[in-house]
Amino acid sequence: MILFNKPLSVSILPTILILITITVIGCKNKTEPCQNIKLETISIDNSQFEKITDASSFIDTDEFEFIPIETSDSCLIGQITKVYLRKNKIIIYDEREKQAVILNRDGSYHAKVHAIGKGLGEYPPVVNDIVVTDTKIGVLTPMIGKILFYDFDGKYIEDISILGSWGHTFFSFDEKTYYLVNDWSTSSKGNNHLYRIKKNKNDMESFLPFNEKETNRGWGLKNYYSKIDNHALLLYSSIDTIFSVTPNSKIEPKYYVDIKNKKLPDIFRIGDGYIALETASSNDYITGINKINESSNYLILNTSDSKYILYDKNTKQVKFYSESFNIPSWGNYTFGFNTTFVEGDAIIFYLEANLIQFALKDVVLKTNYENKRYEQKLKNALNKIKSETDNPVLFLTRFKNK
Repeated sequence: MILFNKPLSVSILPTILILITITVIGCKNKTEPCQNIKLETISIDNSQFEKITDASSFIDTDEFEFIPIETSDSCLIGQITKVYLRKNKIIIYDEREKQAVILNRDGSYHAKVHAIGKGLGEYPPVVNDIVVTDTKIGVLTPMIGKILFYDFDGKYIEDISILGSWGHTFFSFDEKTYYLVNDWSTSSKGNNHLYRIKKNKNDMESFLPFNEKETNRGWGLKNYYSKIDNHALLLYSSIDTIFSVTPNSKIEPKYYVDIKNKKLPDIFRIGDGYIALETASSNDYITGINKINESSNYLILNTSDSKYILYDKNTKQVKFYSESFNIPSWGNYTFGFNTTFVEGDAIIFYLEANLIQFALKDVVLKTNYENKRYEQKLKNALNKIKSETDNPVLFLTRFKNK
């Protein structure tokens, strides 16, 4: 799909960025044309900001578990960047150590992918991303032009070429065709946001071209995409637009994020990216969305000023705009959205063991809960946590069903 057929001049781009919220967009696609696509607007209004949000409105507080991560010489985690749930395994991407740690469902160590080197099945210490598909762990290494794949026992399986392109992350619906996502660098294949690569074939297609003026547009993104069920959402904050991608490569704009206040002026947004980021930092501007997650009923978006919004896809309304949330029956302990991962309708947080134990223990053990099953479940969970552990504790819960 081509959003803009020709490069846009600096003079007309701000106008298009404004009109995109109210106009109907036609688009072209090499496999399935789409016509009359109307963007759904998600409004972010700073005046509606809440410091702490009550989580009981959107998560099932009766269904939860704490999963302490084993601490051992083989299992030391430096920085949790992503968490995946697959086939009774928990896979953690540790960005600091450039490794994927594979845990059993109870948090005990199973295996890991940590193959830094120059041999077969090894990768350099510069890794753009580690992504877990349904059956594989993929390490994206544009420095050597490959995605290397490992199984859930940490064993090398194969690799595929990314054919001279550059990408920051990737996803796949069927593990035969891979979508390489890029939002910063150029490559020998040109300036594109999305490439489609077919496994075992020297075949690539490019999608979502962007203006030459916007080559330096990473905006510090953490998650460029979110995949659930039969589609993925692609985040491109430089035009405040979220695109939808389906398994048959139908690609179309779906949401426009309308930032009401503190938005970085367009004169900086369409100029040099480094100047734009410096201006945003010094003037407390919001550059756009840094991270996107999707569940069955919600979108969870993170703004560049570290605030989060929960958008209800059914009511088309923003439920909250907040920094953190709490569970009232657990006292004053707050959970930060910056440590949140969404897998389908599951929500996963990582918590410091000593902090969660200290914060909750007195409240829980001294409170006479009406729901005794809930009380006992909470006590049992807290008893599993050892405050002296070096690794975090995972807190797993779910979104409420509608």
